[in-house]
Amino acid sequence: MRLFDVSANVLPAAMKVVQLKEFFDPSARFPRDQTDLMKNLVVTEMPVPRPKAGEVLIKIEAAPIQPADFWYMQGRYGKVDRPPMVPGIEGAGTVVAAGSGVMPRMLLGQKVSCGSAQGYTGTWAQYMVTKADMCIPLLPWLDIEQGAMLMANPLSAWKLLDMARTRKARALANNGAASALGRCLLHLARKAGMTLINIVDRPEQARLLRELGAEWVIDRSQSDYQDAMNSLFQRHRVTLALDTLAGSASNEMLAAMPEGGELLIYGGLSEEAPPIDLSSIIFRNKKVSGFWVTPWAMAQNKLRMAKIALCLQNDLHRGMAITVKERISLEQVPASIDGYLKCMTEGKYMINPFR
Repeated sequence: MRLFDVSANVLPAAMKVVQLKEFFDPSARFPRDQTDLMKNLVVTEMPVPRPKAGEVLIKIEAAPIQPADFWYMQGRYGKVDRPPMVPGIEGAGTVVAAGSGVMPRMLLGQKVSCGSAQGYTGTWAQYMVTKADMCIPLLPWLDIEQGAMLMANPLSAWKLLDMARTRKARALANNGAASALGRCLLHLARKAGMTLINIVDRPEQARLLRELGAEWVIDRSQSDYQDAMNSLFQRHRVTLALDTLAGSASNEMLAAMPEGGELLIYGGLSEEAPPIDLSSIIFRNKKVSGFWVTPWAMAQNKLRMAKIALCLQNDLHRGMAITVKERISLEQVPASIDGYLKCMTEGKYMINPFR
């Protein structure tokens, strides 16, 4: 029996969305001022889109606010669209309409984790059209909010750990380790038996990670943190360091690694450019590279991605769950940005578009 249909009498004509009117200044820190935010980030109505060949229409049930969303709203993200546009890089919901093609029809009626594709609207909306291959079917027992956060953090953490294995690293280090991705990485590294040095910025973050089972934690707020980093990196021979902060933190990790080490930058939470020490690169054969999970994920064999996603969903259900601090409506998004930016370690802000 067909549960959903693409006909006009089933789908509403209009939907509520959060719309970005213009890019925020990419050369400045993301604005916290409510007046600036609410001038440029508005809740409005748009026609509900209809899927074409290879596409699906998803009724969004949950969509997180992620650090990458702020890069997107500044025009700095890998997926570059043009305002006015709907932000939101990932979410989850039910496929309620499908365009032609085998994959779209197979997804019809299913709960899926979904990502926004280049040239498509984002997930901060009641409905979203995206490519069928940007969707991952969800296990029936996985909470929809956890499913909404499957792609950005758990999948990135899995791939970063896989890169460490491929490079035959004996140990790896990660800063911003109290973040959602950092906690996913901690869970997966412990499960894999990989030595992970976790670097945080505050004592309460260090306590949190130790409570989660972290063996090695460095607190950058302590006066001797660079000595501690140098010592642990050399003792465990950390040849791969993962950097989500950038800024001065990049050089700290680069300096601590032994000769031939690689600094892999996957974020910019400090909102500062890294002042890279060229002598480490020229004379000590160290490397600096970048990482974005989307191109890798899109290039993978679908069966392999399905197996990885299945494992990660089970992890999210059994102990790797990502904390949700606040649940908000679309109307509350502009006023919630500042609160999220002030306490990202405490958990995600989850948008319920039909709240």
